[in-house]
Amino acid sequence: MPDGAAGRAMAMGKVKVTVTDVKGETHALEAWFEKVGSPNDIEFAMLDMVTEVVRDTSRLSCQIKLRPELDGLEVTVAPNSVY
Repeated sequence: MPDGAAGRAMAMGKVKVTVTDVKGETHALEAWFEKVGSPNDIEFAMLDMVTEVVRDTSRLSCQIKLRPELDGLEVTVAPNSVY
């Protein structure tokens, strides 16, 4: 699996994404976020620096390990992200 430019080390922290559910179903959103997983303390601290765009289901995109069970996952890229 390819890593981003920072090698998943969160050195850049530029692409913030929010796990979303197009249909707006809360239980489906919670299920997706459970599959993606919660941010660790370091990632949470980096997300906390951008409180204007962070949501309960926000993650740094470089920290989401893509795997088959995430097929169909939808995310929203935060407006101030650099990619």
